[in-house]
Amino acid sequence: MPTRTTPSVCPPFAPWRWLSLLLLSAWLPGCASLPAEVDRPVSSALATPEGTALGRAVQARAASAGTRNDSGFALVNSAELAFTSRMALINAAQKTLDIQYYAIFADETTERMFDALRAAAARGVRIRILLDDFNTTGKNAQVLKLAVENNIDLRLFNPLPGGRGSMFLRILGNLKDSARMQRRMHNKIFVADNAVAITGGRNLGETYFGQGETTNFIDADVLAAGRIVRELSRSFDQYWNNPLAYPVQSLMTAKQIEALKPQPSPPTAAQPAAGQAAAPTTSTATARTTTALDGSVSVIEPLPDSTNLALLDWTWAPSVLLVDQASKIAADADDVEEAQDTTVDGLLQLMAQAKSDLLVVSPYFVPGPRMMAQLAAIRQKACASAC
Repeated sequence: MPTRTTPSVCPPFAPWRWLSLLLLSAWLPGCASLPAEVDRPVSSALATPEGTALGRAVQARAASAGTRNDSGFALVNSAELAFTSRMALINAAQKTLDIQYYAIFADETTERMFDALRAAAARGVRIRILLDDFNTTGKNAQVLKLAVENNIDLRLFNPLPGGRGSMFLRILGNLKDSARMQRRMHNKIFVADNAVAITGGRNLGETYFGQGETTNFIDADVLAAGRIVRELSRSFDQYWNNPLAYPVQSLMTAKQIEALKPQPSPPTAAQPAAGQAAAPTTSTATARTTTALDGSVSVIEPLPDSTNLALLDWTWAPSVLLVDQASKIAADADDVEEAQDTTVDGLLQLMAQAKSDLLVVSPYFVPGPRMMAQLAAIRQKACASAC
C-alpha cells in the first residue's frame, strides 16, 4: 500500500475514449509478432547446496536449532532489510542466483544491485533472471542491458511484440490481443545457491526499498532456508523452461541490445581494467531530502550495502509452497481444465483447517464466490464452537 500519496478522484473513462483507442490501434502497424523459432536451452537449479557456504550455514543453523523441521524462515519486515538481505545473498552466492520478478525498475537502488550482480557473475556465479515483460519500456528497458553481461541469462515471460519506447503505445499496439496482454507473471523469487531464498510482495525498485521521494510501498517478504528453497527453485525452473519464457536475444537485435549497454569509461583507481574481475561494490549513495505536499521536509537515508543474515530471528517450522502453474498464463488459459490446482485452491484448503485464528495480510483482497463461501463456513464453525 502506498504512503505519502494524495488521494484523487478521476472521472470515468468515457466510452468514446475507448472507441478512439480501438480505432487508433487499428491504424498501428499490425505486423509485429513474436519469433516462432526460439533457441531456449533448458537449464535447472543447482542440484545440491551442500557444497556452498550458504548450504553449510543452513545445515549448521538447523542442527543448532535442534528441530526436525527442515525449513527455516525469517521475517523481512522493513524496506532496509528487504534491500540488504538481497544484497547479502548476492554477495554470498558461490554457484547460482535465480531471480524471478514481475517488475524490475531502473533506478539508483537497482543499479547498486546490478553492480553486485555483475561482480557475482565476474567471480563465476551463474545468474538467471526471469522477468515479466509488461514493464520493460521507457527507462525501465535499461534493465535488459544485463542480458549482454557474461554469466547472466535474462528471459522475458509472456512478452508483448512491438517497441519499448512508450508504455502507452505498446499497450495500444496489443489491444487486439488484450486477453493475453493481461495475463502476467507475478511470481517474486530470489534464490542463492538453492540454499537460501527471499519471496514475498516486493518487486525490485526504489519505491519497494523506502527510497522513493513521493511514494513508497509497504510490503512483506520472508527469508527461507532448507527444503522449501528447493521447492521454490523447482517452481523457478518450470517457468524458466516454459515456452512463454523468451531469451532477450530472441526479441531484440544485437544492435538494440548493445544500445542499452552503457558506454565504457576509462578505468580509474576505483575501477578494474578490462578483463579484471569487479569487486563487490561499496555504496557511495548519500542522504537525500524530499518535500511533501504539506511543505514538510524529510530525509531519505542511503541504504546499507548488506546485512548479516545469521543475526536474524530464524524459525524452523513445517511449510508448503503454493504456486500457480505457468499454463495458467498461457494464451489458451481459458481452455485449461478447471481442476488444475492453483494458489487459491491451496489457500482454501488451508483456511478450512483453521481452528482458532485466520490471519490475512495482503495488499489486494478480492475474494471470489468460493472464498466468500469458505469465510462464511469458518465463521459458522467458530460460532458453533463458541456456543
